[in-house]
Amino acid sequence: MEAGGIRPDAVTFNALLSACCHCGLVEIGRYFFNKMAHMYNIPYDVEHYACMIDILGRGGLLKEALELVGKMEMKPDIVIWGTLLGACRSHRNVSIAKLVLKQLLELEPNAGGLYVLMSNIFCEAQQWDEMKKMRKLMKDHGVRKSDAVSSIEVSGHISDFMVDDNKHESSNLIYITLNQMKDHLKSEGDVYGLRGEFLDAAEI
Repeated sequence: MEAGGIRPDAVTFNALLSACCHCGLVEIGRYFFNKMAHMYNIPYDVEHYACMIDILGRGGLLKEALELVGKMEMKPDIVIWGTLLGACRSHRNVSIAKLVLKQLLELEPNAGGLYVLMSNIFCEAQQWDEMKKMRKLMKDHGVRKSDAVSSIEVSGHISDFMVDDNKHESSNLIYITLNQMKDHLKSEGDVYGLRGEFLDAAEI
């Protein structure tokens, strides 16, 4: 575009940053982010910040991502903080996750998914007391994770089901089979990294 004399705009840089994010190109993403403001004087919008924070988060540069949030011209929204919290879980950074959660709960105090995600972060870091505190906080505030509905097609017939569902005529047999599978997978949990997921599932 530059070679053809076409001036890039905010949409152009949003596409470039998004591409860098998906490809894990931290340095190139940082280059375009800085070039956008310093060379073309294009103001950042929340989408540009979200992309750059995602780039840094995926690259494990969580402290730099948090510092960038603090430099935003607008108030960070739930997308910004949620992106950073997801990166904290991926890189098991509990200290920054706690700071991010505080901001998220100010925006969405009744978002059950936030409590569950944070308790999973504590669980994966083997901070069991913190995980229990998070579960208690969730209970004290009357927050409950929304039931997710899943579907499966067998022989052309579609069946819907959710957690603790007992509407199916063979529900007793299904739960017996699931418990057998769970016991088997638990024994392999340390090998496949499933320990936290089963602990979470048992409490939901």
